[in-house]
Amino acid sequence: MTWTVPLYAEVQGADLNHPSANAGLRFNKFADAWARDPDKFFVFNDPAKNRNWFKNFDQRQVGRPEQLQESAERIWQFVTRSGGVVVGLKNSNSRFVTGTGLEHPTDNGFAWHSILGVPYLPGSGLKGAVRAYVVEQLDDDQRALFDKHSGNADFGMPSSMGAFAFTDLIPVQPVRLAVEVMTPHYGPYYQMTTETPLAPGDWLGPVPITYLAVEKDQAWICGIIPIQSRVHHRTLSLDEMRITLVDALATLGAGARTSSGLGYFESEEKHIVNIKNRVDDRLAKFNEERQKREQLLREDDPQVRTLMELKEKWGKDDHDKPYKDILAFLDSLGEAAISQAAVTWLRTHYLEADKQSKGIWDQPDKMTGKKLDKPAFNKKKIEITKRLQALLKS
Repeated sequence: MTWTVPLYAEVQGADLNHPSANAGLRFNKFADAWARDPDKFFVFNDPAKNRNWFKNFDQRQVGRPEQLQESAERIWQFVTRSGGVVVGLKNSNSRFVTGTGLEHPTDNGFAWHSILGVPYLPGSGLKGAVRAYVVEQLDDDQRALFDKHSGNADFGMPSSMGAFAFTDLIPVQPVRLAVEVMTPHYGPYYQMTTETPLAPGDWLGPVPITYLAVEKDQAWICGIIPIQSRVHHRTLSLDEMRITLVDALATLGAGARTSSGLGYFESEEKHIVNIKNRVDDRLAKFNEERQKREQLLREDDPQVRTLMELKEKWGKDDHDKPYKDILAFLDSLGEAAISQAAVTWLRTHYLEADKQSKGIWDQPDKMTGKKLDKPAFNKKKIEITKRLQALLKS
C-alpha cells in the first residue's frame, strides 16, 4: 500500500527557512514532521518530533523591515485621519503568545498576519482585554449597570456597535520567536479517556507540550478610533480609553497563557515618534513635489494659472467666495473649452479637497440619510461638478 504524507510533494525536503520566506505560511501550510501510525495513517502528535519541528522557529527573526515600516505608517495615517490615537507598546518583560486555539497539526496554533507573515493580535482581542479589565475594576452593582448601559455603549455587543474601534496589534519591526513548553502532569486524569475513573497522581507521566511564542522586548503598535455615529453614547473619552488599554495590557495581559506570566505589555512611545517623523518627512517631500508640478502647470496652462491666483485670496473657512469665484471663472470661458489640467486642479483643490467630498465626481447625485432623501455632498459643489462634467461633454 502507498502511504501519502499530507504535505505538498513539491515542498517535501525543500528549504523552507529562507530569511525572506513567509514564516506564517511555513507554520500553517508546510508542517513536515508527520510520522507513520498503523491505526491513524499519519500523525503529527509525537512530542519529540514536535519539539524538533519547532526548532525551525526558535529564535528566528520574522518579518521584512520595509513591509512592517510601511504597514506601521499606513496605520498611523489611517488612525490619525480618522480622529483616533496610535498606541505604542512593548512586551519588555514577558513573552507573548497568540492564537493557540487555531487549528494546527501540533494542536497549538499561532496567529500569523496573512500578508506580513508576523505574529499579531486581532483588534477584537484587544477590545476584549480592555473590556475584561474595566469589568474587573467594578463591584457587582456597577458591573450590572456596565453590562446594561455603559459597557455596551463603549464596547458594543452583538446587536449594536460600540463607540470605539481597535485596530490589530502588529509589530513595527521584525520580531524574534521563541519556543515554550508546558508540562501537564495529569493529562489522562483531565482527559479521562479510560472507562475506569482515574485519580491524579505522580504515576501519570507528564507529557511536554511545545508551542510557539514571541520573544521579550519587541515593539508593537495599535490604534483606537472613535466611531463618530456613537460619540454621544460613550462614557470614556478617547484619551481615557487609551490609558485604559495600556493599563489593561500591563495588568491582565493579552493573548494566551497570561496566567503563566505571558502577554504583558507596557507603554513605549519612542517608536510612535519615529513613525510620525517618517510620515511627516514623506508628506513634506510629496507636498514639495506637488508644488513643483503646480508651478509647471501655472506656467504651462493659463486656466490653471487663473485658478491659482483666485485661490490665493480664499480664506480658510470662507466657503462662499470659492464657489462664486469658480462660477465666475466658468462663465468667463464663454465658448472656449475648459482644459483637462484645470478640471484636475478644481477636483484636487476644491471639489474633493476634504474627505466629506470624496467621490462627488463619480456620484454627484448620491443620497444619504435613513430614507436616502438628503444629498450626500455640499449643494454648491454638486452644482460645480455637474457644470464641469457638462463642459467636458460639450
